[in-house]
Amino acid sequence: MAELRGGKRKQATTCPQGWLPAAFIVQLDLTCRQQRYARRCVGIARFVYNRLVANDQAGRDIGLWLTPHELEKEFNAAKRVNPSLAFITQVSKFVAQGSCRNYRSAHSRWLNKEIKARKPVIHKKKRTGAGSFLAASGVATIRYNHHRRITLPYLGSVRMTRSLPEGIPYEVTLRRQNGRWYASVAYWKPPLTPPRRETQSVGGVDVGISPLAVDSGGEHPNSKSHYQPLQTERGQWEYPNPRGYAKSLRTLRRWQRA
Repeated sequence: MAELRGGKRKQATTCPQGWLPAAFIVQLDLTCRQQRYARRCVGIARFVYNRLVANDQAGRDIGLWLTPHELEKEFNAAKRVNPSLAFITQVSKFVAQGSCRNYRSAHSRWLNKEIKARKPVIHKKKRTGAGSFLAASGVATIRYNHHRRITLPYLGSVRMTRSLPEGIPYEVTLRRQNGRWYASVAYWKPPLTPPRRETQSVGGVDVGISPLAVDSGGEHPNSKSHYQPLQTERGQWEYPNPRGYAKSLRTLRRWQRA
C-alpha cells in the first residue's frame, strides 16, 4: 500500500473492477434493545464531534493550530487513560470513527475558499432525538441475506422494510428522523451491460414513402412524380405511391369544394 503524508497509509479498496459506488436509503424496524443502543450511539457520536470542536477551539486560543488528524490522535490517547471516557468504548468503534470523519470533512470544507462553508460548531441535542452515527464500515463487517435482513456490529440482525438492490454493501449509517430509523447503505453496484439485440430476419417496406428505393449511385428506380402514373407492359397505369396519390386527390377535392 502506498504511503501518504503523516504516516497514513492508503487503504486498499474493496470495489471490484468495473463496479460503481451507489447509495440506498431504507427504513428499519428495530427492536426495543436495538433502539436503546442506537439512541446511545447517536449521543456518543455527537459527544465525540463536539469534543473535537472544543479541543480545536482551545488550541487556537493558546496559539496552537492542530490538524484534524492530530486532534483525533489526541482524543484516542485520552480515551485510553481517562476513565470518564470509558463509555465510548462500550459501543462499536465505528461510532467514534464516523464522528472523526465528519469533523475532518467539515474542517476541510471550512478551509476551502471556493465552498465558503462555515466553521465547525458544536452540535446541540435535538428535542426530537434526531441524529445519525456510523454503524459499520467494511465489507467484512456487513452481512446481508437478501431477505430484508442485514447484520451489523453490536446491533445484530436488523429487519428492513424492503430489500436492497443488487450489489455489495460496504458501509451503513443509521439515522433517526421523524421518530423513525433509516439506514443509508453504501454499496458497490455491478456495471450496467446493455442488452444484446438479436438480429431480425423479418423486414417490411412502407409504400407510403417515395421513393421506395435508392441505389448506391443516388438514383431512384422509377423515380417519377407521385402523381404521374406509370404504364406497365400490359398497358395498365399504376402509381408508384398510391397513398400519396390518394391523399393529394382528397386535398384537391376539398379545395374545390371551398
